[in-house]
Amino acid sequence: MVYIRADANEIIGTGHVMRCLSIAKELREKSEDVIFFVADEYGEKIVTESGFQVVCLHSQWDNMESELETILQFVNGTHVKAFLIDSYYVTKNYLDKLHQYVRLVYIDDVDAFLYPVDIVINYNIYAKKINYDDRYRLEGLNTEFLLGCDYVPLRTEFLNVCRKGHNDLNGQIKKESDSKWGAKQKKILITSGGTDNYNIAGKLLERLKEKNWFQNAEFHVILGRFYQNEEELRKQFFCDKNVFLYRNVPNISEYMAMCDLAVTACGSTLYELCACGLPAVTYILADNQYELAKEFDVRGLMAWCGDIREDIWSCIECIVKRVEMMFFEEEILMAKGIELQLLVDGQGARRIAEKLT
Repeated sequence: MVYIRADANEIIGTGHVMRCLSIAKELREKSEDVIFFVADEYGEKIVTESGFQVVCLHSQWDNMESELETILQFVNGTHVKAFLIDSYYVTKNYLDKLHQYVRLVYIDDVDAFLYPVDIVINYNIYAKKINYDDRYRLEGLNTEFLLGCDYVPLRTEFLNVCRKGHNDLNGQIKKESDSKWGAKQKKILITSGGTDNYNIAGKLLERLKEKNWFQNAEFHVILGRFYQNEEELRKQFFCDKNVFLYRNVPNISEYMAMCDLAVTACGSTLYELCACGLPAVTYILADNQYELAKEFDVRGLMAWCGDIREDIWSCIECIVKRVEMMFFEEEILMAKGIELQLLVDGQGARRIAEKLT
């Protein structure tokens, strides 16, 4: 038995629960029972739809201390192999108390404090730059660290994704006169996370529509589960036959594999794009995304256009310019796609599941 604690809602999006579901599915493949614990009905619905047992705590997702006594009742005296926690709102006291009864594993993005757990997972591209080991050893913690892109917990749909135009992953580029870079329209994927509270998708399409090459591209827009402006967006672009809107798609890897370039908010989506070999222009809308965006940009893997919260129209203008620059760079984009697929192999969830059992 493995317990998992994670949340999803219209404020924090769905990322925490989704990456934990990827791990849970690998655990199920290993015949391991999994029970999720969530704060409210938002997360409960997503987990239930994936076929896992879930306990709704009816607590405050941003105040985990309030649920501690309830959680302790579940772990006390119960044989649990591991308890995986994925929340930015966990406290040291919460972890200390739980650690007395169960083996703890924590998914870390922000290095907020020294987590008193058995395993820390940080799958981010910059994770190995964080001095975890020395700091934890100085405090007498014998924590194990799973760091870097080998541990990105993607869904199984991101295993062995094959993109048109790629012969293989040895750096060879396939060139055909009738390829997608020939007579066919270029395809641009736009994804803005589970909520898109700033309506980036709508504002970006509005600005792109002013470009003279707009009709020479297809725009495939993925709207998240909590996106609030769908009706308005459909009315606004109803007459544009090259704009396609999709709501909460279950098979986003297929859209990533068929497109030539993406525009996306930073987060786990960047690693999905890597697995699909799809170059992207990125922006951030949360403090914890800064290091991720910066590292991808510094390495020349994905172009970062700034923080949408600081100046939304300036950021969108930068995105449009980057998209326009990359629009005709056929060989550069294809070579970049191969480089991205070499970074993330899609086996991360399986590797984590093995550590939990």
